[in-house]
Amino acid sequence: PLGLDGFFFEAHVKLRPVDFATDGIYMCGSCRAPASIEEAKIQAMAAAGRALIPMANGFVKVEPYTPYIDEEKCRACGMCVEVCPYGAMRIVEKNGRRVAENISAACKGCGACSSSCIHKAIDMRHFRDGQIIAEIEVID
Repeated sequence: PLGLDGFFFEAHVKLRPVDFATDGIYMCGSCRAPASIEEAKIQAMAAAGRALIPMANGFVKVEPYTPYIDEEKCRACGMCVEVCPYGAMRIVEKNGRRVAENISAACKGCGACSSSCIHKAIDMRHFRDGQIIAEIEVID
């Protein structure tokens, strides 16, 4: 995601300054803010060091709380694509009709797609609407 200044957002400015919002992608230099050559070199070394972690582990951990899309209910209106802050939703052609699809590697499980779906076609795995409503009713 881009900020108002046109530069990419880091995952956390202090704790993860070279991590992009999508896991496994790292940034350095002038893509996040104006940087001198010396700063860019230091950031490049930090990004390379961060990239070594998933390489040593052999995998990138992805978010388990991704959405489930009921293709029968989906009308491919594109609202989920518009509201997703991580670009993890897209409209694709499946079995002769257009439906929403989640890009699980980019998804952070925020639930914006699910809450914006006017057709109730998107549920978050492990957080179904019925479960959340039951939790709210217990509080009342």
